[in-house]
Amino acid sequence: KIELIINAALPEERGPSLTAVHRPDGWSYELQLPKTIQQENLVRAVMQGLLTELVNRRAGSQSAEIPFWLVEGLGAHLQAYNVPTFIIRPNVQSVGYNKVGIEGMGAVRAGLREQSPLTFQQLSWPQWSNVTGKDQAVYRSCAQLFLESLLQLDDGQSCLRRMLEEMPKHKNWQTAFLLAF
Repeated sequence: KIELIINAALPEERGPSLTAVHRPDGWSYELQLPKTIQQENLVRAVMQGLLTELVNRRAGSQSAEIPFWLVEGLGAHLQAYNVPTFIIRPNVQSVGYNKVGIEGMGAVRAGLREQSPLTFQQLSWPQWSNVTGKDQAVYRSCAQLFLESLLQLDDGQSCLRRMLEEMPKHKNWQTAFLLAF
């Protein structure tokens, strides 16, 4: 169960807040959102909540650690390849059918022509300056590129599933990553 709470007192610049609580009957989650929020921040918050809930289904009383590159990469991947219009926008009406544009890797390639990609070290332990402001798009693009590269491995999808299954068994995601891939 993930409760979404729109907290008008929460400033947009502070961003969403996910709280996980372990109870005898399992985990429960509370995702507090500001009244207004940028699309990327909403996708990141929802993705963090969904991944945490999925991984913690097999966890004990210790919540599993989710790598930030996975949250960002999966959010970017879904927005690029699936229905990018799942975010409800004010003052936009849908008449007839929705036109859906598939970006794929085009935006990633274009962005990384301008700037060199981040290293695995920078993706794994990002500096605050890498995930906010002008460098946020670069981090997001690199996370998407890394995730999609993993998924394109011969058994990439099953390795990613295995990583998610292993996460609750270990104190950090790196161990689960190494075991799975």
